[in-house]
Amino acid sequence: MTKPPSALRAGWLLVRLRLRRAANQAGSIFQRKKAAGGKRAATAPKRGPGFLGAAVLYGLMLWGFFGFCSAALASLHQQLGHGHAWLVAVQIQTGFLLLATIVLGIGSRELSRPEWDLEWLVTLPLSLRGLLGVRIVERTVVNASGWLALWTFLTTLAKRQGFGAASPLAGMAGTLPLLLISGVVRTVFDTGLRVVLRSGSLRNLQALLSIAGLLAFWLALFAPSGSSLLADAADAAPSWVEWLPSSLAVRALAGSGGAAWTAAGVLAAETGLVLAAGALLLRRLLRSGVVAAGSRESVRTAVGRGSSGSAAGASAAVVVRVRRWISPLQGRELRLLARDRAFLVQTLILPLLIVGMQFVLNSRAGSAAAVFGAPQHLAAVAFGAAAYMLMFSAFQTLNAEGPALWLLFSFPRPLDAMVRDKARLWGVIATSIAAAVLVIGAVTARAPLAATVVPAAIVLAGIPIYATIATSLGVFACNPLATDVRRRVRPDYLYLYMLLASFYAFAIYTPDLWPRVVLVVLSLLLALALWQKAKDRLPLLLDPGAVARSEVSLSDGLIAAMLFFVLQGVVALMALSAGAEPGASTALVIFTLAGALTWGLVRYVMWRHKTTGVPAFLGAGAGRAVFWGLAGGAAAILAGLAYVWILPRTPWFPEDAAPLLRVAPGIDPALAVLAVAGAPIFEEWIFRGLVFGGLRRSYGPWRAALASAAIFAVMHPPLAVVPVFLVGLCAAAAYQRAGILLAPVLVHALYNGALLALG
Repeated sequence: MTKPPSALRAGWLLVRLRLRRAANQAGSIFQRKKAAGGKRAATAPKRGPGFLGAAVLYGLMLWGFFGFCSAALASLHQQLGHGHAWLVAVQIQTGFLLLATIVLGIGSRELSRPEWDLEWLVTLPLSLRGLLGVRIVERTVVNASGWLALWTFLTTLAKRQGFGAASPLAGMAGTLPLLLISGVVRTVFDTGLRVVLRSGSLRNLQALLSIAGLLAFWLALFAPSGSSLLADAADAAPSWVEWLPSSLAVRALAGSGGAAWTAAGVLAAETGLVLAAGALLLRRLLRSGVVAAGSRESVRTAVGRGSSGSAAGASAAVVVRVRRWISPLQGRELRLLARDRAFLVQTLILPLLIVGMQFVLNSRAGSAAAVFGAPQHLAAVAFGAAAYMLMFSAFQTLNAEGPALWLLFSFPRPLDAMVRDKARLWGVIATSIAAAVLVIGAVTARAPLAATVVPAAIVLAGIPIYATIATSLGVFACNPLATDVRRRVRPDYLYLYMLLASFYAFAIYTPDLWPRVVLVVLSLLLALALWQKAKDRLPLLLDPGAVARSEVSLSDGLIAAMLFFVLQGVVALMALSAGAEPGASTALVIFTLAGALTWGLVRYVMWRHKTTGVPAFLGAGAGRAVFWGLAGGAAAILAGLAYVWILPRTPWFPEDAAPLLRVAPGIDPALAVLAVAGAPIFEEWIFRGLVFGGLRRSYGPWRAALASAAIFAVMHPPLAVVPVFLVGLCAAAAYQRAGILLAPVLVHALYNGALLALG
């Protein structure tokens, strides 16, 4: 007979299992996809993790969190010095981090359902005591958010206290008992309370925990730098705060000699008491099993006939009025929002809570007017709240259907029309949230109305656009056949949505009107392109083997164009902030760096998705490409010279714009390199290779040439729109004839070189 595994071995096996699962989930985001084959696959193939991409991402997260912790401690030191008040404030801050770790860990899972491995664990030949010990150890070791929050903070504290190279080990020693306490509390909540509370009560509790976790996390990291909240709390804190486990961990690191060892000993004793009390409580809660009821909830008892009749009549009157404004499917979404507390909190309460906390913290610091009085800041906050809300609503349009998604295919309406109804509803709600934030912020901070109109208009115009983008990306991210609920949404598309939403902040903050118009137009075109692809994807949602292969599309080109446009502004701001002198050399570096980053990121995504039709600069027919490049360049030069000669002679040409048509004598070599080499290579790869190539698949070469040239033209200053449009037409014609990007690059380079040479 096989000897039963010991509790230690079972714990080690469970920890390894959790770590392997976490590594697979993290690495699968960066794993290259396999090309679509000819055979239909019943289920998705298993893929190895992309450890390099995951390591880079989580390394950046760790670096950013260290920066947050260092800034928070420095802010407290600046406010309170390095005395007893500073130590108490750090203890309170550590307590907030511990609370956030516990609450977010509980709220990140659906409390009403047992975890996937719980039934498997109870079948192991272990005693209940051993089972609970294994569970707590696993929750302690495999706690990514806990290690990220507590270990980085305590390591930063240890470094400030002079531990030097031993700071990571000191931080780990202080973190481990806190994570043990966190593991006990999490196990009591998500394992013990599941057998004593109903599913509805657990969902309500989870919604409250989501709010509490966000508040604790915000207070721990952002309150020190934004207000005197922690400093005031340190002055008013009672003496027992210093004996909390989180406070003892801080005293063990910040103290010296016997005081530090005393704090460490008391912390170990408190940890042991919490472990013992938690084990006793769990053994009592689980004495009858780990599941108290089935997956279906009990039906609520009926109320009295008279009260139910009056309530039904009032409800029917409301429904009749509401149906005039919304469709039945939109009404169903609103009923879901009212019934699902967690969905309600994520969609409506959390965005407003984030804005409210920002206002409260900054108002305590006396800087509310600085944040909400500046029109750009107020508009960015409003758009951020709306974009956050869309991430949990419009992006989850199909995922919210769950296993019942197939019912939508049986309705007598096109599936894309129903999805569009949902997107329209969430767009209206998000617009209402943004409008409320704008009005309340403007009234509170007494911002000037004239300065607020343009940023507010940009925000209100962008929200319907990004509701469409979120819905479209949600279609691509949806995997309704996944058995694990957490894997029904692919996280890489969620990251893409957040990246695209961050691009729109450039339209809010840039002071010039033309870049704002360009970014709004590009966002609108991107939304239309993504929606077109989503409509093609919708009929195939329930047939994973019928997914078409990935090809270069208009959305790829527009995303690359937006990324290139925004990166130029971001890199320029960073360069000027670092002390770089404005000039042609700096412009060359900025342009080249932005272009290289754009090319690298887009090519990486295409490599992962096995995209076909990726444009190439060189290939067969190089001689033909040179011929058509020279011919197109000559035509573009003639058109540009004609434009420069005709435009000043028109009656609507402003006299003060005449110097803009002439190049200053003594051309800077860096400007020449930028115009003849840098711009043609990067811009032709984006606008001819991706935009024109994607449009050509759907609309043919000549319509694609006109549309891509128009998009290319609006990326330039207003005076250059017409000649750049003509250059785009010539470059597209040369690319169509040659088939490689060498031809349009020559067209672009010859045109820019001729304008520089002829002045």
